[in-house]
Amino acid sequence: MKNYLNVILLALATAFLSNIVKANPDTLPVKGKAVLDAGKIKEVCFPAKPPMQINYQFSAKKPLNFNIHFHKNKEVFFSIKQNNILSTQGIFTPKSEQFYCMMWSNKNQQAVKITYRAHLLTSQ
Repeated sequence: MKNYLNVILLALATAFLSNIVKANPDTLPVKGKAVLDAGKIKEVCFPAKPPMQINYQFSAKKPLNFNIHFHKNKEVFFSIKQNNILSTQGIFTPKSEQFYCMMWSNKNQQAVKITYRAHLLTSQ
């Protein structure tokens, strides 16, 4: 629980740099549409632990970098990392109990429209 609090505080401290959506297993599914300005990031964050399975998907009008990650102290650990993609989908199974974030970064010179969703397949 203390780790979640630290991650939440870190996320709040960096909120001015990004558009962060916080979710939890009770509010999954999450879905949305957004316009990601040039050079900006967007995150959708949620607590997860094994044996949860989270079905995720996104699509964009221009290529973006995408990842699912968590923070531990000052380090970032990537569970999934894909660069320069228009869309992806998959099932994410966390290896440990963490506060995970799906993150998109726009390296384009123009804003990009994205559509995303994530929903819980299993929990225990």
